[in-house]
Amino acid sequence: MDAHEVNSDRPPGPSRRELLKAAAALPLLAGNRARADEPRRKANADGPWWLREQPRKSRVVELQSDRVVRGEFIDQTMLREMTEKVVAVYADTPDSARGWKRILGGANRIAIKFNQVGASILRTTPAMATALVESLAAAGYAKERITLVEAPPHIQKHLGTRSATVGWDQSIEIDGEPERLARWWVEADAVINVGFLKTHRIAGMSAAMKNISHGIIERPARYHASACAPYIAQVIGSKLVTEKLRLNLINATKAAIKGGPGVTSDNIEDLGLLLAGGDPVALDAVAFELLLAQRRRAGVDGPLEAQYIEEAGRRGVGRAQPAGIEHIVL
Repeated sequence: MDAHEVNSDRPPGPSRRELLKAAAALPLLAGNRARADEPRRKANADGPWWLREQPRKSRVVELQSDRVVRGEFIDQTMLREMTEKVVAVYADTPDSARGWKRILGGANRIAIKFNQVGASILRTTPAMATALVESLAAAGYAKERITLVEAPPHIQKHLGTRSATVGWDQSIEIDGEPERLARWWVEADAVINVGFLKTHRIAGMSAAMKNISHGIIERPARYHASACAPYIAQVIGSKLVTEKLRLNLINATKAAIKGGPGVTSDNIEDLGLLLAGGDPVALDAVAFELLLAQRRRAGVDGPLEAQYIEEAGRRGVGRAQPAGIEHIVL
């Protein structure tokens, strides 16, 4: 891979005394770090597992390659290398196979949630789906137990994966009202969330959190008021969501830097970026700064805000401030 490794602002590891104090206060964290093949813990009243597992800072891994985008196409080999690299670094394991085991544990039914809005123009989902499914298969997860959600039917057939179960099941509470979740979500043991990087005319940005919050509930149109805050945070912070959401990826190999969430040929930029993290709030916070920087480079005028990120941070769903994020740039 042509991308060289640079550790940006990565703080030194905690002292032995800090580790012992954290282990005493957070026994689940100690259990997770003890074994690389142990699955992520479920959420409880203490908040999302990603805050308990990384009590000091939320890890976000960023990897860029100038070679992954080849005109209208994606270099499949390069994208898989990038995917496996960010998985291994995020999970703090020597390789992606052990990284997947740490992230997914013994999950039998794995769902991978893509974003179909703009996918036909960006044309990166088939390559991303192939990279993930083949990497998971190499780590021992059977393809026939993997469900691809909002991926093209032809790629599902080609890879031998399952189609998403249709319908609605258990409910969560949004703004005091019950809202049913997609049945495929409820049936899954673990979910890998793969969002695009796009501007959004209401929310400001669509990346990791919005790909889930408005993609798994029965009536998403009801929850766009006030720039989607606090609704995105309410969905992501609910136990039925946090306990299944094991990894968030942002596929920014190509991104829509203006005019989103729809995608046209004149608002796409080739970025060659892939981001990974367990905390979707921290991941979106990093992605938003990257989006703003790219807009400045491209000379895009006009302000852009994503209020839902700060709102999710205030509600304890994740970490939205740079001081609480371990941003690793490869």
